[in-house]
Amino acid sequence: MQRKRWGKKFRDKRNWRKYTEELVVRGEFYLDCKLVGNWNKELNAMNEGKVGALYEYPDSFMHFMAVLGQWIDYSSTI
Repeated sequence: MQRKRWGKKFRDKRNWRKYTEELVVRGEFYLDCKLVGNWNKELNAMNEGKVGALYEYPDSFMHFMAVLGQWIDYSSTI
């Protein structure tokens, strides 16, 4: 015996294509390519007159990695 449903039948009015696109856009991450272009210039400025071991990574790269670390955990990068 089939039971009757009480109330109105549920109609899903969501636009799933739009919702999926919003999720994709929310997960996008834009990489600033100026970081790579200025790498040597920034390192030369940081290492000018430095005593001891030279810096290998510029400050802008460290800032980028800090931001990236907030979005992606270590196990996701492997």
